[in-house]
Amino acid sequence: MRQIICKLFATPALCVAAILAHAALLRAADMLPWPLANQIVAQAKPPVFPDKTFSVLSYGAAGDGKTDNTSAFSAAISACNAAGGGHVVVPAGTYLTGAILLKSNVDLHLEKGAVLMFDGDESEYPLEPTRNQGIDLINFSPLIYANGAANIGITGDGILDGTLTAKWNKQVGANWNRLVQMEKNSVPIAQRIFGPEHPLGTAFVEPYNCTNVLIQGITIQNAHWWQMHPTLSTNVIVDHVTTLSSAAHTDGCDPDGCDNVVIENCDLGAGDDDIAIKSGRDPDTQRVHRPSQNIVVINTQFHGPWGMIACGSEQTEGIAHVFGYNLATDAGGEKWKGVRYVLYLKTSMQRGGYIKDINVDNVTGQFNNAVVFINMSYSGEHESGGSVPPVVTGITLNNVSDKSVPQVLDLVGLENDPIGSITLSNCTFTGIQRTSTIQHVSHLVYQNVTINGSSVQSKPAQE
Repeated sequence: MRQIICKLFATPALCVAAILAHAALLRAADMLPWPLANQIVAQAKPPVFPDKTFSVLSYGAAGDGKTDNTSAFSAAISACNAAGGGHVVVPAGTYLTGAILLKSNVDLHLEKGAVLMFDGDESEYPLEPTRNQGIDLINFSPLIYANGAANIGITGDGILDGTLTAKWNKQVGANWNRLVQMEKNSVPIAQRIFGPEHPLGTAFVEPYNCTNVLIQGITIQNAHWWQMHPTLSTNVIVDHVTTLSSAAHTDGCDPDGCDNVVIENCDLGAGDDDIAIKSGRDPDTQRVHRPSQNIVVINTQFHGPWGMIACGSEQTEGIAHVFGYNLATDAGGEKWKGVRYVLYLKTSMQRGGYIKDINVDNVTGQFNNAVVFINMSYSGEHESGGSVPPVVTGITLNNVSDKSVPQVLDLVGLENDPIGSITLSNCTFTGIQRTSTIQHVSHLVYQNVTINGSSVQSKPAQE
């Protein structure tokens, strides 16, 4: 449908406007079952760009797959920004480039057949402020990056390809340990310098501390770290995006300390969680106090192996008001074997923070481990111990069905800090192989739920 709509309009501006108008009609027709979710979607205003175009070809770019286009892209973006904004247009072709820095009021628009092939030369990626698994640092620039910008877009039918960046975009364990120790020792962020001598993974697309962000239509492939990482940003729309990366740690989309995010009509493949909502970790969050909240996911397909929607483990500042509607996964072909969990919530006494008001409705597919996994003793690296009780409560699932998931619930609270309220309603599960794990849960409610043909009651000792 998106391609059909675009054929009717001659300019990027009209195409973007038409797609968003169509998406708005679909949202209105869906009438999400939560008033707050409808309010969040209604408030999600896409950035508006002047109807001016700046072809990268006019600034020396060549789509021949071998010319270094880093300077040409930078010049086109700067000219567009200086002129008050518009669309930097990338025609069909393969463009070799280093990091792309977006500026305010600029839409980077990739026409059909345009491929951005990101360079394997690490010198093309200057050091920038970013985050790695919730800890702030100075690292290689994300492949497409913006810092403190307003009204930015990455749109069109083109492809972003990170194949060549495997040479330098690596998560080296010793360097991660070094960063963790720096954070524990309260080393100033400006002195946490990584990159050439101490490589750590950096995101593919990262709007950092930005307002009014649109990521639309593009395909991201062959990433080597998180694919989309909106960080400390407000009013973010991710629409009709396809992610195809399946290497380790290639989450599909990781809103981190963000407010008002709408993810819709996407097809998310990943090597880890499909959507992983974060809010920083440990003392670093006390500088900015930015929870992730007001996040809506609509009409989206999932293919990554872990959580369809995950919360944590980096969520010290808190995660709240998350809504997922009309979500599906498949297990077709050799590449995709299904998703482990509909909801995967992970925290610990080391993290603290909260995960609350998390809601999904109308979910179908194949889930390989459990429908919901809540682990309040998540023991990832450097996460043992701690004395800050996390809060996990207000979790609801409605209209979820599966014919092959081994277990419905895997809920592991803490003896002195139990999981709060969990509600399942209008759900049908067949082929269940083992009873649910329910440890230290305060309030578990089943409403019109059947498991292997039998109705289940609230707060069962076992199913």
